[in-house]
Amino acid sequence: MEDQLRTLVAFALTLLLVMLRLEAERFGTAEYDEPVRGRAPSILRRLTWYLVGVGGIVAVLVIHPAATRDLFFTGGGSNGIVLGFGLAGVGAGIAVGVAWLRYHHLRLPDISQYPGALLN
Repeated sequence: MEDQLRTLVAFALTLLLVMLRLEAERFGTAEYDEPVRGRAPSILRRLTWYLVGVGGIVAVLVIHPAATRDLFFTGGGSNGIVLGFGLAGVGAGIAVGVAWLRYHHLRLPDISQYPGALLN
């Protein structure tokens, strides 16, 4: 009985995490969020949103009776992490190489043009 209750509580926390993600725009933390009246959203608000999300994930890990087995919550093996970073580096290198071959220079985007960019 206790394991079933813990599983249901973990499921409820997962639904709260989904709701948190869906309400990201209201919190001013969505990646597509526009500055409101020329002002970027508060960094404290964004950090709090991330903290609530990470706290929810940690709560699911603690409450669920077998999170690593049933939910596959693992950090991955050290070989997988190294492989992932290696593949990301190769992909970025290929993108830079193609840009250099095609345009003969690298033009990085102007960060001030992004929605939600910090305004100075």
